Amino acid sequence: MKTTTLEKTEKTEKTERTERTERKKKVRSGGFRETLLGFLTLLVMILIAANSLVFYTRFDLTENKAFSISDVSKNLFRDISESVMITYYISKRLAGLSPIPGQIEDLLYEYAAYGRGRIRVSVVDPEKAAADGLRVEELGIAAQQIPVVEQNEQSIATVYTGIVLSYLDTHETLPVVFNPSNLEYDLTRRIQKLISGTRPAAGFLFGKEGMGLASDMTLLANRLSESYTVRELSRGEEIPSDISVLLVFGGRDLDEAALYAVDQYIMRGGKALICADAVEVDLARNLTPSPYGDSPLSGMLKTYGVEMGQDMVLDANARRIPVQRDTGFMTIQSYEVYNHWVAAAGQGLSRTSPITAGLSGLTLFWPSSLSPRALPGVDCEVLVSSGRDSWLLRERFPTNPYEAAGFRVLAADSDGRYPLALALSGSFPSFFAGKPAPAESSGAKRDSSDTTRLVVVGDADAARDVLLRVADSDYNVLFFENAADWLSGEDSLMSIRTRIMRDMTLSRVENKASKDALILFSQFINLAAIPLLIAGAGVFRYLRRRERYEV
Repeated sequence: MKTTTLEKTEKTEKTERTERTERKKKVRSGGFRETLLGFLTLLVMILIAANSLVFYTRFDLTENKAFSISDVSKNLFRDISESVMITYYISKRLAGLSPIPGQIEDLLYEYAAYGRGRIRVSVVDPEKAAADGLRVEELGIAAQQIPVVEQNEQSIATVYTGIVLSYLDTHETLPVVFNPSNLEYDLTRRIQKLISGTRPAAGFLFGKEGMGLASDMTLLANRLSESYTVRELSRGEEIPSDISVLLVFGGRDLDEAALYAVDQYIMRGGKALICADAVEVDLARNLTPSPYGDSPLSGMLKTYGVEMGQDMVLDANARRIPVQRDTGFMTIQSYEVYNHWVAAAGQGLSRTSPITAGLSGLTLFWPSSLSPRALPGVDCEVLVSSGRDSWLLRERFPTNPYEAAGFRVLAADSDGRYPLALALSGSFPSFFAGKPAPAESSGAKRDSSDTTRLVVVGDADAARDVLLRVADSDYNVLFFENAADWLSGEDSLMSIRTRIMRDMTLSRVENKASKDALILFSQFINLAAIPLLIAGAGVFRYLRRRERYEV
């Protein structure tokens, strides 16, 4: 009996020793497997990081992929024979104060990832560059002064944030870079210009005596100069063939020779943006109106399929202007709606054209209506129109803001939705077809054009500096930028800019009562309903938890 018990005990101990040995083997085996798995995971991560230099992807869940570069930028490497160097000069102090430099770096490295080795990126601290003998100011990068608060002390810091693009022996500089939203457009356009070695030209032609580039349109000229060589042309001279886009403002003083030069430029396939109206308003003479009547320019536009009305469009949806009123005791200045400054927005802007897609608005000053005329071989699209509550003045044109009460009384037509800007493409007949060319002209006269593009705006003042500043209408410049790019055939580049443009305002709701109700409802939801729901959810959760503890 004792022997049997000893044997059982020995068997039990032997079994336990075997189990312990097996467990130790499993532990050692499991540790080895974990080490091997960790090593393989690290190796896979290293290989993925290495492959990301060639194969790159990211997930962008925004509606228009606004935080990913477009296909145009991704395919830049196909046209690059030598490497393009992108050097981002960013002050370390600014990088530590704002997340924007990090976003810019991400975008630049995305260029490098899709560049297949032909686009390289370098991020440089200007202070270190200065220590090595390189002053970034010599590259065109501008110093910026920003207020900085550190340890309860405020100071002014001088920082730099700019980009230099280098290709072969040429370079392009973005002197100040602090807006990631437009950076891709600026980079891609400049890289394309570096690669091609050419720069498109934009020519300004003024059809009103006294108007000039330096005195009237510096805002638009400065913006266009970032992408175009901007030149002012003289009335009557032949439009040079290297002008990519011709911008004509006003038509009162365009004589036959000047019109012939514009007409033959278009007949040669030139692209033109023509801004003209039927009533001139003199800013220096208390807004005195002067109707042109049937001007030669309006006759030329009619030949191209656009009929300009001898009228002025007024709209209930309009910009406000400063008005001073004498109360007898004091002079009060207020901002009042001025129906002559039409604020086109919402349904008044075409959402199918890349020129106006995403544009939040456009202000037109004392505009005239435009009517498309059917013309074989010419396609026409209405870009901008007035609102539903708009009307026309045809015989009398009161412009004094103190006479606002009588603006509607003189309405000759109040149907609303009057076209104010048109985009046309196709083959156009010449205004001088069947007519002799002016004696001073040179070259063979053409009676029809190749396929080309035109944009016509019923306002000669839509880009004047003084009006844009008073009306605070910076988006007018963006409209003309888009129009110039569309005319010059830069549709692919326009897709970069328009995909990040979204009209987030309530401008699509034109009825004032409906808009006010929608604004009030939005304020209720954001300021009252949502906080109450959050507070209610907290109270409900608290009561449920207390019930569980009491049980």
